[in-house]
Amino acid sequence: MTPDEMKNLIRKCMTGFSTGDLSALEGCFHDDYTRHVTPGLKGVSSFAEHVADLRNRHQVLQDAHFEIDEIMAEGNTVAVRFAMTGVHTGEFLGIPATGKKIRRAQISFFHIRDGKIADSYTVSDMYGMIHELQKA
Repeated sequence: MTPDEMKNLIRKCMTGFSTGDLSALEGCFHDDYTRHVTPGLKGVSSFAEHVADLRNRHQVLQDAHFEIDEIMAEGNTVAVRFAMTGVHTGEFLGIPATGKKIRRAQISFFHIRDGKIADSYTVSDMYGMIHELQKA
């Protein structure tokens, strides 16, 4: 894949999440997709787990979506600086619904193999988001 094709693959997946159309992710990931995350959080080790996790985010965050700030590709890797936003309307990370709008900054490196996402490494500002949710 060209760098532009790889970036478009990531955009397609993020748009699918943002619109709530998780079926758009079908065919974009390998079945054994692995998401490595910030230490202390739970990653996923399959595409099915990934979709279940994204569904859960839509259940606890009203209007959950991704906002891409920057995207670049080289070799078989796509790097994305983005944020997950939404309104905290259900229990998330053990924190009861607050009704607060959240914006969690993240950086991910996606590895592409045979035209699909094979794995990713994500660092996110979970601690900043938790701090915001716990503020009075």
